[in-house]
Amino acid sequence: MHAQRAHGNIQGMKIPIRSLFLRWRYLVTFALFGAFCYFVWKYETIQTLIGMINENTPPALFLVLLAILPLVGFPISLFIVLAAIKFAPLNGLLLMGGAVIFHMGVSYLLAHSVMRPLLEKLLDRWEYSLPTIPNRKAALFTLFFTALPGLPYTAKNYILPLSGVPLKYYFLIAWPIQLLWTLPFLGLGGYVHGILFH
Repeated sequence: MHAQRAHGNIQGMKIPIRSLFLRWRYLVTFALFGAFCYFVWKYETIQTLIGMINENTPPALFLVLLAILPLVGFPISLFIVLAAIKFAPLNGLLLMGGAVIFHMGVSYLLAHSVMRPLLEKLLDRWEYSLPTIPNRKAALFTLFFTALPGLPYTAKNYILPLSGVPLKYYFLIAWPIQLLWTLPFLGLGGYVHGILFH
């Protein structure tokens, strides 16, 4: 009898313990993010990275920085201009086409595997749910949202999959528009390339 009661008490503790574990996990996540932001501010990491990205940056380092930094919010416009200066406008366009596909693919995976589950758990605590675009409106939403000026490149890449846009619309509609946004910056870089190398 006492053993059954003890077993029942242990079972009854499973939910609070699990809930406590989840809360600590969120707390640790936010603490690590805060520590990262402090590190970036304290040691001027962003300024250092900006100083590394210029027309003299080694191609291998340039490609590594291009692959990683726009995923965490670094402006891609600087990379676009420098790609046209370093590799000529046409090669820069081909490079940015591949880079945008890579960024969108990684962003889609991160949005569905990490961000969306985390946001859903957080919103569920306040009885909210993450908005989802109906499938019949997904194509039009993708078109107008991606073409909307002012929103950062990184934000568009994450918000689209978080809103439930199917993969086919994400790539077939958003990718060409994102690539079109690179053309003015490629033109600027191409102008500088012409001055430097002709």
